Amino acid sequence: MQHNNPIDINNLLEAAYVKKPHGVNGQMLIIFNQGIEIDEESAEYLFIETEGLPVPFNVEQFEWRDDQSALIKLRFIDNKEQAQSYTGYKCFFEQINLADSNNELNIFMLKGYRLFDTNNQFIGTIEQIDDFGGNLVFTLNSNNNEIMIPYHPDLMHTFSPNNKTICMEIPEGLLE
Repeated sequence: MQHNNPIDINNLLEAAYVKKPHGVNGQMLIIFNQGIEIDEESAEYLFIETEGLPVPFNVEQFEWRDDQSALIKLRFIDNKEQAQSYTGYKCFFEQINLADSNNELNIFMLKGYRLFDTNNQFIGTIEQIDDFGGNLVFTLNSNNNEIMIPYHPDLMHTFSPNNKTICMEIPEGLLE
């Protein structure tokens, strides 16, 4: 499969990190963030953050180990030493490669999205999503303050993947 479309950096999702090299042929064990699933059949590129920028690598081999880790082999990484040099680095995938088993919104994909209230007031950028016993919470950065907003599908008004924005009802008193 040839990648003919230009890569949009804004369409990349931080999905995993390199845990360690595996074997001697350049394979790496990557650990996925909670809630992230990748469609390995269409995952043509893996982006590794190097010096603050995502660098694309062609995926030669992708093998799930369990629901949160996979072995990958990237083109031009051919030995243990090269693989070792990426240990701890963040991994990104294009959002089109994210598995969508039931065409449902995967809440964990929303990291980096901008959150607005129903009055179109910018609240903040989603920096983290946590699951506290089935209660999903967005942690946002708003004017250098950390805000935690509970998520429930009934509070969601609009969702725009193209603009990476969400509009949702914010429970009264939460932002005071």
